[in-house]
Amino acid sequence: RGPGVKPGRVALAANHVDVAPTVAGLMGVHPVRGVNGNTGRWTENQMMRWQDGEVLASVLEESCAYGSATYGLVLILDGLNHNELMDGLSEGRYPNLARIVDDQAAVFEGGAIVGWPSFSLPGHVSLFTGAWQGHHGLISNSFLDRSAGETAPGVALRDMLLNIENAHEVMRTYLSSDVETLFEAVGRSRADPTLASINELTTRGATWTGELAPLPPPPSDTTVYSMADELGIGRATILIEEQGVPDLMALSFYLTDGAGQNEGPHGDLARAAIVETDERVGRLLDLYEDAGVLEQTIVVLTADHGMALMDSSRTASWSDVFVGMTVYGQMVYGL
Repeated sequence: RGPGVKPGRVALAANHVDVAPTVAGLMGVHPVRGVNGNTGRWTENQMMRWQDGEVLASVLEESCAYGSATYGLVLILDGLNHNELMDGLSEGRYPNLARIVDDQAAVFEGGAIVGWPSFSLPGHVSLFTGAWQGHHGLISNSFLDRSAGETAPGVALRDMLLNIENAHEVMRTYLSSDVETLFEAVGRSRADPTLASINELTTRGATWTGELAPLPPPPSDTTVYSMADELGIGRATILIEEQGVPDLMALSFYLTDGAGQNEGPHGDLARAAIVETDERVGRLLDLYEDAGVLEQTIVVLTADHGMALMDSSRTASWSDVFVGMTVYGQMVYGL
């Protein structure tokens, strides 16, 4: 939703990797010669230096889309089921999210197609690089580091949230130098921009992450997600009040993921989590409105991966299949 966007419903799905080049184009990022990840060839006039996705031209105004947005705001609701979101919006349960998904927005009715495997860490990085997992290097939440012969990236997602330096170290170690983050793309195209990565696992190129002292581990996953989300809004508030609205802000919310994992994506706990997140999104949108810049901002609402309801009665053991293989986290490696 925002300047340069052609409102309407699109009976298709977007790709995860389309988000970064589309936002980059709307924010007037300087085109570069880069690698088209689909062909492996150097290509002129790309938005990102490595680009598997494309600018979603079908939902942009033809005459004024490029460079039409002064500000960018990318909101990620971790693990949010697309159908659950749209159902709740139609029933009026999420009034603040409805301020984004309204008749002035371009809405992909098929949601977004994510890469494989569909886990949080690779999903977040794909959103902010326009590159699939095999190209940006973060192929799962945990995977085999062949050079070290051990599990990478060495810290859990909750540890990256509790201490932002962990996230920085993961980016430094494993995010491919061949790809470019959206923060880096905007950074090379604007003079001294403020680029905020708040609660977001992708940090490379951001100029502001709102570091705090490492937080003590809370008693449960749901609690850490709620704590992280509230701290995220607090950090965004501090930034805007002290320095003004940043050129680009990425803000991720994790409570939806914790609730969905605990009781499924369509249960009461999941819907309560969206209601709680909706209130936080409202506070953020109010900050942009109070600053008088909301209508100059391209706002993206998406998720890092989806979540589907499974039939718990259909179980089987895969142990025989894994004989002679090595398992690192969710990834299986044949020997």
